[in-house]
Amino acid sequence: MNTTSFEEKYSQAKTWLKSKKLHAAILEDPSDLFYWTGIHLSLGTLLITKRDVKLFVDARYIEACLKKAPMKAALIAKMKLPKGAIGFDSTTTSCERLSTLKKLSKGDVKWKPCPNMGKQRRLIKQNSEIKKIKQACDLACSAMSYVKSLLKVGVSEKEVAQKIELFYLQHEARLSFDPIVAFGANSAMPHYTPGKATLKKGDIALIDMGCKIEGFCSDMTRVFFCDKPPEEILNAYNAVKKALEDAMQLCKPEALISSLDQAAKSAILEKDFSCYQHALGHGVGVEVHELPFVSGKKGLGHLEAGMVITLEPGIYIPGLGGIRLENQVLITPSGHKNLTPFELY
Repeated sequence: MNTTSFEEKYSQAKTWLKSKKLHAAILEDPSDLFYWTGIHLSLGTLLITKRDVKLFVDARYIEACLKKAPMKAALIAKMKLPKGAIGFDSTTTSCERLSTLKKLSKGDVKWKPCPNMGKQRRLIKQNSEIKKIKQACDLACSAMSYVKSLLKVGVSEKEVAQKIELFYLQHEARLSFDPIVAFGANSAMPHYTPGKATLKKGDIALIDMGCKIEGFCSDMTRVFFCDKPPEEILNAYNAVKKALEDAMQLCKPEALISSLDQAAKSAILEKDFSCYQHALGHGVGVEVHELPFVSGKKGLGHLEAGMVITLEPGIYIPGLGGIRLENQVLITPSGHKNLTPFELY
């Protein structure tokens, strides 16, 4: 991991500790461990204090961490917790694990739950992280072009899904999530699992996929038509396209996050369609779903430069099909940049 990158993260963490009146913080979620160390660890404890950052792992990882981690590393058996208030991520730390930590602290520690503590630290992306996210988005666009060439009458959903994974492996990447490949009426199910259904003339083909490069994710969705679809589906497509465009126009620093959802839903309701029931979007980074959450809920805050989000409005008509279009967007100091500019229909 780049040393400057680590120092910047640690500087921000110390400021955060001070603002929360904490003496230290513990992170143990694998995504947080990767974010701080650049090493894929299934188990470990990162202890962040006002004086330093220490990583504690078991014997499986100690040699790699001593060589590669940007902070001091030691065996987890040697971990000693400082006295005072220690923050932990209550969204990822189990009750059982907290009980173990309390025993290790021997009553000298006041444990303070800090929901989404790890994700909050990853909210604003550094330039080095944005570069990797962009690479993942560029490859996702190339993969989408490849998928478009596969969409011939008779091909199955499962076959396309398998070829998506193989495409990424051949380009030294891996899936950021299991791809959604849905043909015809199956596309009306937002979280569909590809099956044996084959593409037929007049079908919708909904493709939702992404990849991970050097630990950072992409996520995009496009819809293709196998010959001319029903008029209602074309109208739905145009409504979703406008919803996506209207939401993207609002993407800039200080924009109220809930306003993006309002704009997208207004565009759909104007065309007399029922709105999507899922969130409009989400943050993307070392996880394909992270902060900020993008929906119509109040209190979600404002967009800030350095955030990377998706926008994915949809219309779903049971028995007929669904339309969802998704772009991954970087919030810049002056507005936004679409990281997935693959053509829309």
